[in-house]
Amino acid sequence: MNIGIIGTGNMGKTLGLAWARAGHSVLFGSRDLEKAKAVAAESENPAHAGDFDAAAAFALDIFPKQEGTLEDAAYSGISMPVYAAYCKLHGSPLGDPAMMTRGTAAAIYRANWWNPYCPVLPNGLDFLFFNIALLEGLVHAVFSLQRVLKIDQDGHFGVVTMSAVRDAVDIKAVINSICDSREANYLSLFKADRRLWPAYARCSLFNSKVQAAALKLAGA
Repeated sequence: MNIGIIGTGNMGKTLGLAWARAGHSVLFGSRDLEKAKAVAAESENPAHAGDFDAAAAFALDIFPKQEGTLEDAAYSGISMPVYAAYCKLHGSPLGDPAMMTRGTAAAIYRANWWNPYCPVLPNGLDFLFFNIALLEGLVHAVFSLQRVLKIDQDGHFGVVTMSAVRDAVDIKAVINSICDSREANYLSLFKADRRLWPAYARCSLFNSKVQAAALKLAGA
């Protein structure tokens, strides 16, 4: 079973190492990636270290800032209703989403699309899954992962999908396969009309950047 541990304090460290000894695949997540790596290195069985901030930094650099042109979004995927709901939940004044800070955008990304599945995915694949969930929907992200893992595509991220991810020998190959499938889908959508070719070029370039970022996070 894949288990994500948020934080590397005494409780999280103790539980995570115990689960790893029991044969589970454990990912330690921390704002300090070196601490997460150090804790993971203590495990007798393979354990992983993840860092949301690294993925968020890639996301905020790669995802185009829209400045209100896409569903009144300041950052891709963050619509005005989502931003307003976040401000209400946190007792913050509702401002212009085009002036949203990177910190606020990262917090919304984490709450709305990163959790709960990305923390249990390997580095790199977590970022790619997050990107697809954000821009194309969670169910589509699960379908994309299940298709490449060659398991039933039911859109449900449960123990079958987690087990298939754990059994995947080459995570970089999984990343490349998902991105290749995404590229083919873009081509099929736009190739019939030459007027849409510029849109295809933008989507293709974006997909390439996401692929490169995911592979970098995976240690390629």
